[in-house]
Formats: sequence, C-alpha cells, structure tokens
Amino acid sequence: MHLDIRTLFFLTSMAALLMSGTMYASIRNNANHIGGMKSWALGIGLQGAGWGLQAFQGYIPHPLGEGIPKTLLLIALAVQYRSLCDFKRVRFPAVLVGGLMVSTIAAFAIFQFIVPSMPGRTIVGSLYAVVLFGMCALALVNDGGATRHPSQAIAGYTFLLCGVVLVFRIAYIVFVSSEMHGLFLPSPMEEVCYLSYYCGVVLISFSYMLMCHEKSSEELGRLATRDSLTECYNRGMIEELLAKELAKAQRHGGALSLLMIDVDHFKQINDHHGHAAGDSALRLVALTAQGSLRLQDALGRYGGEEFLVLLPNTDAAGAMIVAERLRRNIEQLQIKLDSNRFGITVSLGTATALNEAITAEQLTHCADAALYAAKSDGRNRVVQGEIGR
Repeated sequence: MHLDIRTLFFLTSMAALLMSGTMYASIRNNANHIGGMKSWALGIGLQGAGWGLQAFQGYIPHPLGEGIPKTLLLIALAVQYRSLCDFKRVRFPAVLVGGLMVSTIAAFAIFQFIVPSMPGRTIVGSLYAVVLFGMCALALVNDGGATRHPSQAIAGYTFLLCGVVLVFRIAYIVFVSSEMHGLFLPSPMEEVCYLSYYCGVVLISFSYMLMCHEKSSEELGRLATRDSLTECYNRGMIEELLAKELAKAQRHGGALSLLMIDVDHFKQINDHHGHAAGDSALRLVALTAQGSLRLQDALGRYGGEEFLVLLPNTDAAGAMIVAERLRRNIEQLQIKLDSNRFGITVSLGTATALNEAITAEQLTHCADAALYAAKSDGRNRVVQGEIGR
C-alpha cells in the first residue's frame, strides 16, 4: 500500500494556508502582536502555495509546475527562519541565507537544464532544507540558559527531526538507490519524507502559535509588574515584595533594610531641559541603581522621581554603605540629550526592620522621613532613619 502523494501535497498545502490565514487574522485583531508573526504567516503561506503547485504538477504548464513551487519552498524556509530570529530578537544572517538560497537555485537550474537529474535536484533541495531546519532548531532549542517553554522545545525538535529525515533521504539516494520514477511514484523513503513534511507543517505551526501566546502572556505579566519608563518594578509590585520580604525577615529573625531615593531638583530638569531629559534621567538613575545592587535586592519606582530599594538580610550599617555607593555612582553620571548636558544627584533615606512588630507602612514612613531630612539638609546625601522617631 502506497500513499497518494498528490493528495498528501494537497493536504500539506491546505494545512499551511489555514495556519497562515489564522495567523494573519490574529495579527489584524491584535495591534500588539509578537515580533516575527507576520514573517511566519508569510512563510507558512508561501509553503502552502508551493505545496499546492506541487500537487497540481502535470496539470499546469512547465516550469510553473516544477521550478516555481521549489523556489517558493526555498523562500518559505528562509522567511520562517527570519521569523524565528525576529521572535528571539537575534540578528538574521541575511548574507548567509541569501547566498545559500542563490546557490541552491543555481544548482537546481544546472540539474534541470544542463545536466538533467531528478536525484541531483532532490539532493540539492534536501541539503538546503537540512541547513535551514538545523538553523531553526538551533534558534529554538539553544536559549543560552533562558527559560524555554514546552512549545518552543516541540517546534525546535520537530525541525531537528525533519532535518534528520532529510539526511536519511540523501543517504538513501547516494548509497542505496538513485532511481526515481517521478514525483508521484516515490520510493518508501520518499513517502516517509513527504509524510514528515505534512506532520512538521502542522506541529511546528501549532507550536509557533503557542509560543506567541506564551510570549504575549509573559509580556502582559511584565506590564502588570514593571514600570514602563524605567523597566524596574512598579509601585504595586515593589510594595507586594516589601510585604513578602518583611514577613520572611520577621519569620526567620533576619534584618530588612529600605532605601528611599529621590532625584534632586527634578522639576528644574524638566523645566530647563524638557520632559525627554527628565525621562532620560529617571531611566539612567534606575539603570545605575540596578547595577549597584545585588541579585536578591529589588528596585521599584515608587512614584514620580522616587524609587524604593529592598535590601534583604541587610542591617542598618550595610544599608548606609549601599546607599552611599549608590549616591556616589549617580553623582558621577552625565546625561547627554541633543545639545543638553547635565549632571544629576539623588537624596536617600534608609530604614531597617529589626523589630518583629513593625509593619511595612511604618518601615516605609521611616525611610521617607529620613529622605525628607536628607533633602532638608542640602540634598545629595544619605540620612539613616530611626523607627518610631
């Protein structure tokens, strides 16, 4: 019993076009779609067109029924790899992929018109696909230690499996039998290969849609907890973390320190240099502060030009050291915006929880009172707060 290859091509084409149409509809209904979705929809659509033309080979004029479908499939793989690069926010090696595609098309032409050979064309196309499948798999599976969702792994390993099937296909032609009777009279190896294409198109496309959904959910979660300007935690999240860290410190008898930071003369920065300069100042303060902290510390924008820093397992003396280091680092900054160039300073108040009865509100109030004292004493300084003062 043999597969009906024309029917399999037609099913592969319909599956690809359906996935492409579904993705384009999703893009139209979602202005904040994930990067790479348009490229993927285009790539899978080109695949659908290519397999569709393959299915009708023999009914449509040459070379439309042979040369163009193969070219569309070559372009589709490159576009899909471009989509994955956009999704992962990595550079797309356009010269490498373009050179590979041109070389493959040239080899196709040689084995079509100069030295006609169906096995030669099959090997060339398979080699191109193996390389692109491998690049797609590497982009998905190798995440440099970052969190990888199951859908991403499924898509990556499916690309890898399709590549392995093609390697066996090449080996079969080279070492077992190069006899090919036609596109629709395939060997068992060719049947396995075409069936893997169909399964790959369906599985990879579903996985890619799940990847986009997972990334959208992550982005929504990030927007719910992060300040859009500075990328540090927003007030709601930093207050939630404060409550958790305070409860942990009270439960285990550890210390928790707070830093309240305020950018000095921030209104004057906005008035004299413009709001864009004020935004740059806030972003730079947040970036510098984050670089001055430990991994277990937390930075959040508390409101306007104020920031809150959580220092777990840090006593009052340790908090003063961190605060003074942070103050000095920010004092050395120079902000350049168009023709404007200016420096910034910050005032800081610290507070440390050592009493089990203290609340998050009391701790914050203590740090805020110390910050007020630092500003009253001339700004660009650190004042240590005292609980109950």
